Order: sequence, then structure tokens, then C-alpha cells
Amino acid sequence: MKNKSLRRVFIGIILPSIVAIFLFFLSVWLFIIPIVEKNMMDNKKEMIGELTNTAWSLIDEFYQDYTDSIYTKAEAQQLATSKIELMRYGNDGKDYFWISDMSPKMVMHPYRKDLNGKSLRNYEDPNGFKLFVEAVNIAEESGEGYLDYYWQLREDTSHIVQKISYVKAFPEWNWIVGTGIYIEDVQQDISALKNQIINISLVITGIIALILLFIIRQSFRTESKRSQAETSLKSSREKFKSLVEASTEGTLLLVDNQVIYANQTFALFSGYQTEQLLRLRFDDLFDMSWKTMLKRIEEPGKSVTLEGYLKDHNGNPKEMVISLSKTYAQNETRVIVTTRELGMQQRLKIAEQQLSKDIENALIMMNQPISQYVESIISCEPDFPISAAAQKMTRHKKAFILVKQNQRYLGLVTHADICERAVSDGISLVEPITEIMSAPIPYIQHDALMPELLNTFKAKTTDFLCLKNAQNKITGVIAKTAVINPHGNAISVLLQEIQLCDTENDMKAIFLKVPAMIRGMISGGIKPENITRLISSVVDRIACRAIEIAIDEFGSAPCDFAFVALGSEARAEQTLLTDQDNAIIFDDKFADNQNAIDYFMELANRVNHLMHSAGIHLCDGEIMANNPKWNKPLADWKAYFTKWIHKSDPESLLDASIFFDMKAIYGQDKFVEELQEHILTEVKNKAVFFQHMAQIMIQIKMPSVTANEIDIKKIMLPLTGFARIYSLRCPEYETNTVSRLKLAAKNKQITLAAEKDLLQVYDFLMGKRIELQADLILQGEKPKNEMQTSELSEFELSALKKAISILAEYQVQLSADFKGMV
Repeated sequence: MKNKSLRRVFIGIILPSIVAIFLFFLSVWLFIIPIVEKNMMDNKKEMIGELTNTAWSLIDEFYQDYTDSIYTKAEAQQLATSKIELMRYGNDGKDYFWISDMSPKMVMHPYRKDLNGKSLRNYEDPNGFKLFVEAVNIAEESGEGYLDYYWQLREDTSHIVQKISYVKAFPEWNWIVGTGIYIEDVQQDISALKNQIINISLVITGIIALILLFIIRQSFRTESKRSQAETSLKSSREKFKSLVEASTEGTLLLVDNQVIYANQTFALFSGYQTEQLLRLRFDDLFDMSWKTMLKRIEEPGKSVTLEGYLKDHNGNPKEMVISLSKTYAQNETRVIVTTRELGMQQRLKIAEQQLSKDIENALIMMNQPISQYVESIISCEPDFPISAAAQKMTRHKKAFILVKQNQRYLGLVTHADICERAVSDGISLVEPITEIMSAPIPYIQHDALMPELLNTFKAKTTDFLCLKNAQNKITGVIAKTAVINPHGNAISVLLQEIQLCDTENDMKAIFLKVPAMIRGMISGGIKPENITRLISSVVDRIACRAIEIAIDEFGSAPCDFAFVALGSEARAEQTLLTDQDNAIIFDDKFADNQNAIDYFMELANRVNHLMHSAGIHLCDGEIMANNPKWNKPLADWKAYFTKWIHKSDPESLLDASIFFDMKAIYGQDKFVEELQEHILTEVKNKAVFFQHMAQIMIQIKMPSVTANEIDIKKIMLPLTGFARIYSLRCPEYETNTVSRLKLAAKNKQITLAAEKDLLQVYDFLMGKRIELQADLILQGEKPKNEMQTSELSEFELSALKKAISILAEYQVQLSADFKGMV
């Protein structure tokens, strides 16, 4: 027996462990180290490429000053070479940049000044390689690229080593700028990493050996106890029977879905004889399957009580309270079922539990992606006859079709369009599909959540929305019926209640429900990003309903317009301490129409008042649509942004930064989209604007965790500002902070490490901020952003300290990235 146990331990534990250790070492030497070496070299090459681009950008700035007649060409070139000559990087601050021309001739070299101004056409490295001639060839062929050669180690002329440089042409001045890395430095880094991996591998091996010794010892102890355990389990069935016999309620004992005992009370409940029950299975007696029941009692020894139906001998359901508990013995699953009739008090309790479950399901669904509702696309050409389009829709069992030309979707046609526009209006079915096409196409982004989807259906007054992916391409269609019908009693209940409101008091009563819902979402582990998006969706829907009420009172708008959310609501980062930041943009054709101007001012006054009465307070800074300054035609808004971008100082931009966070919540999206395109065009190559924006964020002083009170909103300002600044340097426009960070990382404006750091800080700070406000409201107090540090746990204090430290580090990065850009 002992030898058998030893063999089992050796084959089952020791041998696999030895093989695993061998494979581990093999994979380290054959795969991991070569991959790490390649990655380190690739990263170094990528680094010198980015550094060369930085020096190139500096030359370009002086070239722009020359073209703007700020400097003469000679002055601009001299300033550029002087700046770059002083630029250093690397661990010891000795790595440098050099400039040559296309002759080639050395324009500037910080360590080989003897070469400055001299022809390099015949200059060779120790291997006879004409490196500067090759640099010219690279510049002429592709404009930029890598160059391998031998060169002195920094200022040490006696030490010649292998080097890789990245060179890039600046054709306006016929220059080539470059910098490089020494292979000797990279090899030293790789050697250090190899030693570290070897040491770690040896430590892991030692730990595994100790664990093996412990496991072997425990295995022998386990074998000695096995026979004792098997003997004690033989009497378990009899013990179960004794327990069932003692029960005063209807009781069953089941083993692997088979009844092995039933007491007399259960026989009375069911109408079966005891002998008949012993031939039945669990599935025969209850309205749930054996597998479903086992899933509800996964933890052995824990009792679960639920409401269900017992099927009596006539097949009639009898409502019962059923208690279930499970245990294992001799490889058998044993379940004890006790039943009692359902009283009135129990019925009320079950109804309450069902309501709680409905709310929980609603919260879960609000956090789910909308991709599950997407249908595939069918399309046709613009000259496709209406009748042929209808036949294609019928064949594919679709209620829509997209009109497509040259790989671009032009419009949407639905079954309702064919019935109402073609048939009812008498348009011939042989006419092209464009006669009844709707354009522009209503759409929603792929990362929207359920509340945002419901709001968009409402705002667009459409039954179909196209889905756009991360590259802004249409990839599918979502039907309104697919969303509303399955979840009408869960996800959309709150938003639908808002839609039924007729007065500000109705909206206020609904808005007061939000804190309790948010507290439940926090307890359920829902991400802060999605919680703020839900709050923003509720505020958006209240604003939309207020606009509808106002339009019912004043009549239809005289022209197209957009009611625009600003700041945190536009970023979908609304908290429970919320005020109004909004504006109106209307059609330029009515810029001088006094009736239109008066209408939109009256509309704004009414909407702002309704939202204030509903609990969304007026803005102290009067950044609202009822301020004539923020109720303007599109051209005026473009002029505002042009002035802010070109002529503002940091103090003025501090007040204007909220307007760079903008989204349309009612009316025409096209106004906001055109304005955002205008912003992206204007900020290109505007270094002063970005420096001023960065200066605002840099000047925000981070608090100490030793303070009694910390303003979370103030701490988060550098984070939202950081995301705003770097995203504005990207080709697309985003408003949400999380989306901005992801966009900036995608476009390599920030590193992936920065994205990860700041997203974690965002989740922590926003989570604490919402939790604080929800708790205060539920306690009958006013929400606030100031958090008492004495109420935080040690873990939370540590996390807060780390978050503040990370934000301070990225303030330094802002300073470094935008310093001296003027």
C-alpha cells in the first residue's frame, strides 16, 4: 500500500513538476529572451525615431517663423541649430542630435565640431562605410529611415562602437537631422535582463522544490485518513433518513434526482402514497428541473428558500415555500427538500423580493453593451427601383435597407417609408429608392450603453439606428422593437417615466429616485464610467422632456437648432451634485431674424427653469442657454472658438475650456459636428493655444492626504484637462474623458502606460465622488464634492495618495511636453 502511494505521488506530482521546470527553463532560453532582446531593440529604434521627429518639429517651428517673416532664413537656421546642439537625452544626458545637408556637409555636430561646415562626401567609418552619403540616399528615397555604422562613443574619440541612427530630411532647408543609439548600451541592458531572468528562475525553482516537499508530506497524511473517511461515510444515508423523519414539514430526501424517502406530511401535500413517491424524480414533483435546482444550491450545507409549485398526483400546481439544502457522500449528490404551504405574509415578502430582482436586472442590463441587438446590413444602389428594394427586404426578412454608393452609405429606407412615402403619397414603385430615402443616416456609437441607446431613439424619432464602430464606419443596424419589447419593464422604466412627465414636480419626483439606484449600482460593482453615463442619460432625458414641454407652449421653432449640453453632462460624467451647463446653436440663415432670436431666448428661459425645478440647478456662472451670449447662430459660435484658440490667454481659456466639452442632446447634431470639425482645424499647429491649456492644468495644486478635507472634483480637473488637451491633437473629436484617453493612446499622443494609469485613477476618484454624494442624499443631506479623509480606510487613503501622486507626475509631463512651444 505504501509503495503504491509512493508511485502515485511520483507520477502524479513529482514527475510533472520536474517536466514543467525543464520546459520553463527551455522556453525562457529559446523564446522569452530572444523575444525580449528583439523588443528592446525595436523599442530603442522607435525611441530614436520619436526623438528625431521632436528635433525635426523644432526645426519646422523656426521655419514657420521664417515664412511668417519673424526671422530671416539665416537667423532661423542659426536659432534652430543652436537649440538642437544643446538638446541631450539618455541616462547620463550625453546622447545628442546632429544636422547635415544633402551635399552632404556637416551643419552641426555637438561633439565633432571639427566636422562642422566640412564636406562629408568622402567621410567613412572604420569599415569604409560612407554613412553621410547613405543618409542622403535614405532622405532622397523615403525621407526618413535607419542607418547602421560605426562611430565614436559620445565625446570619447578613441572608443569606436557600432551605432544605429534615425535620420529624417527637412527638404525646405535641404537638411538632414538625426540621432542614434549605441549597440553596446543596448547589449548591456540585455545582459542585465538575462541575469535578472536567471536569478528569478532559480528562485522559482527553489520555491517549487519546497512546495513539492510539503505536498509529498501532506499526501501521505491524506492517504492514511482516506480509509477512516470511507468508513464514516457509510452511515450517512441512515443519518439523513433520521433527520427527515424528525421534520414536521413535508420532507423529501433525494439522491441523484431520485426520491429515496418521503415523510407522511409530504405525501398529504402531494396526494401520492409514500410507495408511489419512491418511484418519482424531482422533476416529476416540482416546476423546476434537477439541474436548475442544483445551480441554486451550489454551496453544500447552505439552505436556500424559494417560492415554487408542487405538482400533485392530479397534475395541479400547488404554490409552496420550498427549502433546499445539499451535501455530498460516497460520490452521491444528496438533497433535502422541505415544503410548507404559502401564507399571506410570505406572499407579500416574495412580491417584494421580485421587485428588488427586477430593479437589479434593470441595473445589470443598463451596464450591458448594445451589440447584442445589432442586425446585419442589406444595401442597394441609389438607382435601385423602390419595388426591387421592397422585394430584397422581403427576401432577407428585413424592415430596412441602406442606400450605398462607392462604399459609402447615403441614406436609410424602412418598411414604413415604402408604405407611407411611396404607397400613400402615390410615388411610382419604379422610381429610384432615393425618392423615399431618409438622410442623413441616424446612428449611434458602438460603445453606447442601454440608456444612451433609448435616449437616441427618442431624440432621433426613428425606429432604426445604424451602429458605428471605433473607425466611425457603419457596421450594423439596431431596431427599436428589438430593444424596447424585451426590456420595457426593466431598463427603460425610469426613462419612460420621464417621458410621461407633464410638470417640473413630476420630473423632480423621478430625479429623486436616482441616488438610491446609484447606491445599488455602486454596491453591485458597476464601473464609475457607466454610472456617470446613466446619470447623464437621465439628465439628458429630463432636458429633452423640458424642451418638448416648452415647444408645446411656444410652438415649433422657426428654424433648425441644437440644444447643447456642456461640461460634465457633455462628457457623460454627470454626478449627483449637478447644475446646468448648456447652450443653443441655431441656423445662420436666421442670425438677423429678431423673431427667431426672441423665440430661442424664451425657449431657453423656460427650459432652464423647468430643469431647475426638477432638481438640476441653475449655473452660478450663467453658462446656460438663457444667457444671450450662449444662444447664438453657428457662425457666432465658430467665431468664439477661433478667438479662444488664436488670441486667448490662460485666464480666458480657463473660463472657455468647458465649451470644448459639447454634445447635442436635442435637435440637429450637424451643428455640433460642424463646430467640432472647425475646432480640430483651428487647433492644428497652434502651439501657443496648447501651451496655455497645459498651463491651466499645471497650475492646479495637488492637495496632501494629511488634509482633513479633500475636494475630489478639484483633484480630477487636471485629469479631465489632460485628456482634453491630448485628444485635441488627434484627428477625431471625443468629449468623454475615458474615450479621450483611449483616443490619445490610439494616436500615440500618450503612452499606453499613461492611459492605464489615468483610467485607474479616474475609476477610483469618480467612484468615491459618486459614492459620497449618493450616501449624503440618502441621509437627507445635500451632496458635495468635499471628502473627509478621516472617514477613509487605510486602503482608500493609500489609493488616494497614489492617485494624487500619479496626477502630479502627469502635470510634470504636461509641463515637459508643452514647455517652450511658443
